[in-house]
Amino acid sequence: SLQFVNLQKRQKLKDFLDKYNLAVRFFVEELWGETRFKFLPQEVLKKCPIELSARAKQAAGKHAIAIINGALRKYSQRVYRRDLLIKEGKDASKLNALTKNMPNKPDIGYVEARLDSRFIKVTEVQNSFDFWIRLLNINIPLKKTKVFNKWANRGLLKVACHLSEKNIVLFFECDAHASSNTQVSKIGVDIG
Repeated sequence: SLQFVNLQKRQKLKDFLDKYNLAVRFFVEELWGETRFKFLPQEVLKKCPIELSARAKQAAGKHAIAIINGALRKYSQRVYRRDLLIKEGKDASKLNALTKNMPNKPDIGYVEARLDSRFIKVTEVQNSFDFWIRLLNINIPLKKTKVFNKWANRGLLKVACHLSEKNIVLFFECDAHASSNTQVSKIGVDIG
């Protein structure tokens, strides 16, 4: 929770989020209808009129590409499922209606900023807060929660976050097979 952030810092974060959202919308507008992208084209990045740093524009562009690719992937999955139903001789009328035309451009509401290690620095402290995150030249005080502690026991804190007006979501990198409480001695396999 960003409940410990003062009003001045909160306003700076809100201003950044507003600009980030405008940039995401700009990039979706610019890139929609093109083929799938893995990276933001440099010429599109340079055209962005939003007053953000180049790295913040890159993060917004990456977010926009993920939104576009997600919409196209969903459409492709529907086409695949429709074709499978037709091949099996089943009713595919609902999917026919959904796949009749190419997908519409995604309608983007207010999105969280997806920020990586270029934006944040985590510092543990020994005062009334558990740690500080330096984000966009703003020091954000945070306290650990039960959920934070649970995941901290299972893995390592990644230097990446999702930022909204009220929350910051942190990520942990955990071993997929490790469990904090139990040892697995038997594995069941159902073949077929």
